[in-house]
Order: sequence, then structure tokens, then C-alpha cells
Amino acid sequence: MSKFGLDRFVHGFLDLMSLWFLSRFGGKPMHFFGTSGILMFLVGFVMTVWIIVAKLVHQAQGLKFRAVTDQPLFYLALLAVVLGVMLFLAGFLGEMIARSAPERNRYQVKERL
Repeated sequence: MSKFGLDRFVHGFLDLMSLWFLSRFGGKPMHFFGTSGILMFLVGFVMTVWIIVAKLVHQAQGLKFRAVTDQPLFYLALLAVVLGVMLFLAGFLGEMIARSAPERNRYQVKERL
């Protein structure tokens, strides 16, 4: 396949994904961003709880343990929580913008009864 064919395929696929996204979530961005934000937040929260519980269990059993902030997984969990909140807020702002669109309540009426 030539470069032109591959380039056309990639752009066509991206256009198709854009149309699918806009038709599915264009009026309700909170459905996409809110769901993905909540999932990301929950994953980060569960990882954080896991790390803290593992530290407390090791500490209670008298085993060696590392500080929570010495573990790289803690920073990934923190990143997931922050990204989750940001995605949720992006969905909320998108929903507010979509609801305040001037064309929202403009209907085309064929005839008046």
C-alpha cells in the first residue's frame, strides 16, 4: 500500500471515529467523560487503599515495610485520582456548555396547529 493509501486510511478512520463520538456523546459529554473519570478515580482510590492496607498489615506483623510515598504505585494511584477528577470536571463543563447552546431550543415547525 502506498503512502497515499495509508494516509487516506488513517484519516478516514479518524474521521469515522470523530463522527461516531460526536453522534454518540455530542449532546451528552458527561456520559463519556464522567464515566471514564469515575472509573479512573475509583482505580486510583482502590490502589491507594491497597497500598495503605498492605503497609499496615506488614507493620502489624512486624515485617519490614516501606513508606507509602516511597512506592511508585502510590504516585500512579495519585495520578489516576487527579486525572479522574479532571475528566469528570471536563464532562461537567462540556455538559454545561452543551446545555447553554443557543440552538438547543430552536425547533423547526412544519405547520402550526
